[in-house]
Amino acid sequence: MGSARTEGPISEDLRKWRVPCLICIGAADEMHDNAKQAAIEIPHARFVSLAGHSHLSAFYEADAVLLPHILNLFHSATVAR
Repeated sequence: MGSARTEGPISEDLRKWRVPCLICIGAADEMHDNAKQAAIEIPHARFVSLAGHSHLSAFYEADAVLLPHILNLFHSATVAR
């Protein structure tokens, strides 16, 4: 928790990113708002807020909760080429 806050920015300008990006985060995660802001700044990023989940809990239900979003991202990246 504390180390994520002291790392500093991931990127000086997220608007420069040109890779397919899916940001999934639990709605109860303390980093939710920052993740949402990053998704706004990254061109064409997809943001998924997972209701009822914390920082790690969604990964315990990856097949049902995350996999559909991941497959959708892969499919859209393939079609876009």
